[in-house]
Amino acid sequence: MIKIKRLPKWIHTLALLSSLTLVPVCAHGTMNEMLALSAKDTIDTDKVYKVVEIMPEFIGGSEKMLEFINENLQYPENVADYGYGSSFRVIVQFVVGRDGSVSKAKVIRGKDPVLDAEALRVVSMFPKFKPGSMNGKAVNVFFTLPIVFKFPDAPEEPVVITGCGTAEFVEAMAGIWHYPEKAIKKSLTGTVYVTFDVDSDGTFKVAYTKAFPDPRKSGAPGVQKKDIQMLIDEAVRTIGTAVGQVGPAKANGEPFPSRFLLPVRFQIADKPYVKADYTPMAPMTILEEVVVMAESD
Repeated sequence: MIKIKRLPKWIHTLALLSSLTLVPVCAHGTMNEMLALSAKDTIDTDKVYKVVEIMPEFIGGSEKMLEFINENLQYPENVADYGYGSSFRVIVQFVVGRDGSVSKAKVIRGKDPVLDAEALRVVSMFPKFKPGSMNGKAVNVFFTLPIVFKFPDAPEEPVVITGCGTAEFVEAMAGIWHYPEKAIKKSLTGTVYVTFDVDSDGTFKVAYTKAFPDPRKSGAPGVQKKDIQMLIDEAVRTIGTAVGQVGPAKANGEPFPSRFLLPVRFQIADKPYVKADYTPMAPMTILEEVVVMAESD
């Protein structure tokens, strides 16, 4: 048994409105036939005509008919079997009786038994039409209607990012941070901004570093340039080790080169800390700040 399901309304609307041929193709006869018929004084009300003076009409017009099909048309669940993004047209013919009822529906051009059956099912649900007429008399008329099945495009594969720059990367750093002893003794605090590249093969390279605020201007006694470098070196060491553990950033398992900026805050408990923001000009992925805490010496 093949199961069917409702697709979102916008899919049906797209399918129906994308084909101008959905305007009913109601006539198989010629204009000469219609003129000849209209000239007769007697109309055979039992006959099913191919063309008449006033053709049958869905109550509310073509727009309402499209809405009706949109609300009731169901698609097979096995979309992949039909092809994502594909479309199929089923041509259905039926008779609109002189009382407006729809009967004798059949597929005159189909593509697939399941789609053919669904098109007939929807047509069989049609409410009464405004009947066609000839010389003011309601008559039976053939009505031909294309129904288009427009299947949705294939769903996009969700992108899963792993490796460098993810929570996995942050966890890898958590257990290997070290606040340099000399920095603690000198009450060195500040944020080191490390911009680094990780190639698709996992190669780690530091692009540049910044330290804010400058510890030498923070009031800490005896602070030298090499003391600031201690914090920078520790940040670079830890980041490089974590990159080596988790590898490059990957999208759905495929590695790709990337550049990151990681702010690393070195802070000593009970010591003043001045936060400074730094915004790089070059495009890169800015990671959430990591805080390395130490107790006062």
